[in-house]
Amino acid sequence: MNVLTTSTTDLQVLVRKVAERAIFADIVKRWDWGEGVALAGVTRAHALTGDQTLMFAQSWINDQLSLNYPVWNVNRSALSVTLLHLYTITQDERYLNACEENINYLLNEASRVGKGAIEHTVTLNVWPKQVWADTLFMAGIFIGKYGKLTGNTELVDACAEQFVYHLDYLSAADGLFYHGWNEVNRNHMSAVKWARANAWITVTCAEVLTDILTPEHPLYGTIAERYRQQVDALLPLQDAETGFWHTVLDDPAGYLETSASCGFAYGILRGIRAGLLDESYRSVVEPTFYQLVNHQIDDYGTVHGVSAGTDIYESAADYNAVPIHLPHGWGQGLALYLITEWIEDQRS
Repeated sequence: MNVLTTSTTDLQVLVRKVAERAIFADIVKRWDWGEGVALAGVTRAHALTGDQTLMFAQSWINDQLSLNYPVWNVNRSALSVTLLHLYTITQDERYLNACEENINYLLNEASRVGKGAIEHTVTLNVWPKQVWADTLFMAGIFIGKYGKLTGNTELVDACAEQFVYHLDYLSAADGLFYHGWNEVNRNHMSAVKWARANAWITVTCAEVLTDILTPEHPLYGTIAERYRQQVDALLPLQDAETGFWHTVLDDPAGYLETSASCGFAYGILRGIRAGLLDESYRSVVEPTFYQLVNHQIDDYGTVHGVSAGTDIYESAADYNAVPIHLPHGWGQGLALYLITEWIEDQRS
């Protein structure tokens, strides 16, 4: 698709296409992380542009809840951000009750690693005693959003603690982050700096610093410093022609990946708008945004160039071999994050 202008009207049309593709392309079919990321993006579209696509997903969510879903794990927690939004606009207690069940799981039942980092748990496979960057998006940010909505400062503190635990476990010397940590072997396994793992961190750090924590919080400064260090480490790795990043950040032989690039640009733009980063960083965001809206989204709203679901693999070559299929919920969702943030920025 070639967007001739970036007027708010044109972008709202694009948002609707991307959101509808997320809902109607057989993406939303089970209660899992991919659906969670897709619906988180659709939720942002509803909150910021009034797009009604979320309402088409509401009946599916209601059906899932009536069947006593979900059985909680970390990845399935990704849908709870959407449940929170549905509660705020409907006051339907079913959504809040499901969120309460999820919070109870995350705080009281989820396995922990080391000092208390939540172990990454998924639907189909088990990786015991591992810490993944993905957890911050799938569960960490929800803890904070729920705490803020309910006025529970202990949950806000718990959210901040999870961020510090994960950033400590996953940090690399250059300011980037590894995909995961294995507590049993005491290492980062393949020690790959995977782009989407880093994007989960950029997105959620920007959100926790702007939506959940105040500058007076004792852990705010630590998270803000790590966020800025990561952003600065990303700058020399950005592709000059497209504004995108490679799927293995420090391996230019790999392909340029859309979902991670959207996550980086969203997190950086959000930081600029909040004063966490100065205005010079706009030169990082702009080429990414224009590449996305002019070259990566087709006329049906499908976001192209998105890698498939990715476990922690043994080598950079394995990450580079992850296929690109169409469409992916996380690609649709993270594209919506960036486009809606751009619209919000243009309005301010």
